[in-house]
Amino acid sequence: TSVKHVHFLVAALLFIVSMVLVPLTTVVAATDPTAVKWHPGHYYTILSWGNNNSSYLSQVYSEIQATPALRGIQMRYLWAELEKSKGVYDFSSIDKRLAELTARNKRL
Repeated sequence: TSVKHVHFLVAALLFIVSMVLVPLTTVVAATDPTAVKWHPGHYYTILSWGNNNSSYLSQVYSEIQATPALRGIQMRYLWAELEKSKGVYDFSSIDKRLAELTARNKRL
């Protein structure tokens, strides 16, 4: 019975130690300074068909200005929109949206 008692105590001790050490490593991983920065908040999502539609974007910009909870917009591009021909890239649409949103103090 004393052998069973020792085994039980060792198992209980290992369990307690693991419960203390696992959360500590989780906290260390969560505060990794090389982690990708994220700006939490609400973002207006625009599908690729609306990326260059000026009347639609004008309406979106009005809505995000009127709604402080909206931190910015999220845009998705098809790769073919950015690489018009093999090895030739055109990021002017993204540059334009960044400039427009920066002027409104919003994020892309």
